[in-house]
Amino acid sequence: MDDFIRVASLADIPADGMLPVRVEKEDVVLYKVKDQVFASRDFCPHAGYPLSKSYFRGKYVRCSLHSWEFDVTNGEYTHNPHIRMRCYPVKVEGDDVYVMLVPLMPRPKTPPPSRDEA
Repeated sequence: MDDFIRVASLADIPADGMLPVRVEKEDVVLYKVKDQVFASRDFCPHAGYPLSKSYFRGKYVRCSLHSWEFDVTNGEYTHNPHIRMRCYPVKVEGDDVYVMLVPLMPRPKTPPPSRDEA
């Protein structure tokens, strides 16, 4: 899919809050950080817990299951930037919020262990 899909009105997302939405067959969470909107898959990459049922403050969402915390502006896990949640491109036109179901940044590949580590 290469198109943006309208998913919500800007007014639907609480100030400095989050809103779960369904985009085709994907569960997505919209996050409002100041005057910007970000989107991620509604799924913690650690244990699969819904991030929409987790704690969100500032620009961080903390999974309620094991307290893994992610920066919603770039998807990075706060303790290891090589671990990321899946984020999606967002655009806002007027009061309409659109998401494209193409991951914004591919998940980095873990390098193979060196001979010293093997």
